[in-house]
Order: sequence, then structure tokens, then C-alpha cells
Amino acid sequence: MAKKSLPPPTSSDGKSTMIFVCGKDGFRDMWAGPIARAPPLPDGSKGPKIQGELLGLLKEAGYDASDVFKY
Repeated sequence: MAKKSLPPPTSSDGKSTMIFVCGKDGFRDMWAGPIARAPPLPDGSKGPKIQGELLGLLKEAGYDASDVFKY
């Protein structure tokens, strides 16, 4: 389904692709894998989000972590 519906992954000829994945944790995890969070900051606020490894349907479809942004 991903290969039929989305543009192809970044190609060797320089044509780039960026897929943005947003949604509830289960949806995002299924498509691209989980997002991690860095340790809390000294002021006690949450640490920044970390993209983490690309997993899920997009990885299976041949996309690279540089082609996908999870939020």
C-alpha cells in the first residue's frame, strides 16, 4: 500500500522524498516506529524528541530514516 500511495524513496539521482508521519503512538509506530525523548532538561522540562530508528511499514517499503520525519 505504501509503495502504491506514496512517492518513491530518495533516489540515487538526487530526487529527494520526505514523508511526514503524525498521529497517535500506535499509528505512528506502525508506519515509522516510535519517537524517543532525551532526558529531562535541568529546569525540569521534558527533553527534546528524538526521531529514533526508522521501523514499520515505511522501512519495509524501502524508505530510509532521512526520508521520514515523525512527530
